[in-house]
Amino acid sequence: MTSDQAVLWLVACVAMLALAGYLWNLASEAAGRRARRRRFHRELAAHRPSQPGTLSGSMSRDRVATVRREAENAARLAALGIVSAEPRNPYRQGTPEFVLWIATYHLTLAELREDLPVSQP
Repeated sequence: MTSDQAVLWLVACVAMLALAGYLWNLASEAAGRRARRRRFHRELAAHRPSQPGTLSGSMSRDRVATVRREAENAARLAALGIVSAEPRNPYRQGTPEFVLWIATYHLTLAELREDLPVSQP
């Protein structure tokens, strides 16, 4: 074997070792990603309840019915002209009751105003 062939064999061996190291690194990174993904899904399944519970900010059906009824009554009074200004929302701002009351009030008021006859000036 001549020195030229020995150098070529040495370069080929170094290239093969570098390629093998690169492929080993790719395989180990892919295995790590798969392991993390499996662990994530396993932990997610462990924390997922079989039946979803009520949300922390949710209201009971009775509470929803009460808030809607109060808002609809206030809208009827405003539509009939018994109350001159928009009534004050009785619930604390930012609560689910506040949002439901406002939405129900304005929706009911809009529906009632559509049903009222238009008066001629």
